[in-house]
Amino acid sequence: MLYFYDKSCEYGYSDGCLEAIKFVQKDNNIAMTYAYKACELNDLATCRQIKGVAKNACDGGDQDGSKWLDTIKNHK
Repeated sequence: MLYFYDKSCEYGYSDGCLEAIKFVQKDNNIAMTYAYKACELNDLATCRQIKGVAKNACDGGDQDGSKWLDTIKNHK
């Protein structure tokens, strides 16, 4: 299933990106990659959500969270 959701995401369907997250929840960086792709595809709710998640992680001292927060701020 992940393969098909990944392809759907790759071809521009934000729902495919969001569904793919369910299969990669144990790897936060991959999950954030799918969420960020959905955000890039104009899923505004996802943009707000991942910005909040990244900010909380960054505030907690998580370096990956800080990197994602920078990425979100600089590309959106």
